[in-house]
Amino acid sequence: MTGVGFRGRLVGLVVWLAVAALGTIGTGSQVRGAAAREPKASTKSAKSEGAAVPLVLSGFADGFRNCSRSQPGSTGFWEVPATEVARIDAALLRHLRSTGLVKRLPYPLADYVRQYLGLLRNEKRIVYVNAFSVGKESVLGRLAETARAKFLRVCDGGGAAWGIEYDTENKAFAAFETNLN
Repeated sequence: MTGVGFRGRLVGLVVWLAVAALGTIGTGSQVRGAAAREPKASTKSAKSEGAAVPLVLSGFADGFRNCSRSQPGSTGFWEVPATEVARIDAALLRHLRSTGLVKRLPYPLADYVRQYLGLLRNEKRIVYVNAFSVGKESVLGRLAETARAKFLRVCDGGGAAWGIEYDTENKAFAAFETNLN
C-alpha cells in the first residue's frame, strides 16, 4: 500500500498501541501521522456506520484547536444533546453519500468515530464534527468514550481525519475538510 492508505493504517496501529499502553488519550491529545482510526462506538447507527459521540462541555477545558485543518471560528461552546447528535449524524451520513464526499474518504464510514462539538459564533449555534478513523474494534469503545470527554486532535493523515460544520438554524452542512486538504 502507498499514500494515505499506508500512513492511515500505520497511524491506526500506533494509536492502538498508545491507547493500549496508556489506557486513554489525554485532553487536547494530538496524534501525528495519518489519524486515529476508530470504528463503532456507543452511539452506533443501525447499519454499523461508525460511532457518533457528543463532546461534553468540560472537554473544552484545554481549548479547541485543530492541527492539520482550518480552525472553525467560535465565540463559545455548547453541549450537543445525544438526541441531536443521532439526528445530525443520520443527516451527515446521507449528505456524505449524496454529495459524493464519501468517495474522498480512504476508509468505510464504519471505521470512523465522529465527535460532535457545539460551537457558538456570536449567538448562532454551529455543530463541528471532528471525525477520525481507528481500525481496531477493541480500541473503538475506549477511544469513543475518551472522545466524549476530551477533544481529540489528529494531525496529518488526509481523509483518515476530517471535519465538517453543521448550521443548526439552516440545517445545512458546509466546510468539509480533510487533514492536509
